[in-house]
Amino acid sequence: MLDISEFWRIPVSLGAIRALGVVVGLGAGVTVTGVGDRRGGPLVVGVELVGRPCCGGCGGRVHGHGSSTVRLADLPAFGRAVRVGWRERRWLCPEESCAVRMFTDQDPTVAPPRARMTSRAARHAARRAGLGRAISEIAAELGAGWHTVMAAVHRWGSALLEADTNRVEGVTALGLDEILMFRRGRYRDKHWGTTIVDTRRGRLLDIVAGRSADGATAWDCHFLCVRGVV
Repeated sequence: MLDISEFWRIPVSLGAIRALGVVVGLGAGVTVTGVGDRRGGPLVVGVELVGRPCCGGCGGRVHGHGSSTVRLADLPAFGRAVRVGWRERRWLCPEESCAVRMFTDQDPTVAPPRARMTSRAARHAARRAGLGRAISEIAAELGAGWHTVMAAVHRWGSALLEADTNRVEGVTALGLDEILMFRRGRYRDKHWGTTIVDTRRGRLLDIVAGRSADGATAWDCHFLCVRGVV
């Protein structure tokens, strides 16, 4: 029988705003500033960091120097697309000898720098792609553009693949096949990739750019020869 007490570990004293931040996966230093709900559009959750930071260069006090809001694709909620309005405040260090001088708010629980998706949505997209879902399907699910999702899958998926060295253990035979990844530009130029498969277990190991032998050979040396897998 399901113990509903497991769902009540968030203290009521947190308040509605903090509880909402916990639900959407924000860190303790991030607060929700509001929620926008326009008919026919996505839900927009406004967030920003709490408090004034110190300079990362000299450790001194900094002054506010404006802000800008970045809209980040997030996981859908209640069957609707969600956007996080991340208010990035700019800060100026008054110390002329400081090497930093100016910086903006950053928090990995919201999104990495220059990202167009929240961290949790990007991790979700990478997991779905790893299970074989097409990028176009994931983009439709999140209400985001194909290129936005592809960039997130590449960033997070590359890190996961680099760390997951166990997937190449016990490989005795590799299979290679070219695959058309996408078309780009005015003349719809073809961009190819090469899939690398464990033929004995029928499992995809990696995809490298291009369809020449160079990419596959470099991958083989990196994962199999250098790491002593075979």
